Amino acid sequence: MTAIEVKELKKELIRHIDLADERMIKAVYAMLEADQEEYIPSNAAFNELESDYSDEYKTELNSRYQEYKNGGKLISEEDANKRIRNTIRK
Repeated sequence: MTAIEVKELKKELIRHIDLADERMIKAVYAMLEADQEEYIPSNAAFNELESDYSDEYKTELNSRYQEYKNGGKLISEEDANKRIRNTIRK
């Protein structure tokens, strides 16, 4: 599905929700909540995953995040993919 198709689908969903009765709103909400629970780990699961990272790796991630927050230079997806392909070829 293209980004334009997704955008149009979102608009259509909003239109349907605006016209929906309480029963339909509750049903859609329940479905979205169930879907979210399936794909978003609980805090306990996240903490367990996070504990798998070394202190050195966490420090590096925090450093990169701070650099980003302070206006550090980012590269485009295209440039990132080029760098990855070049690294793989070596």
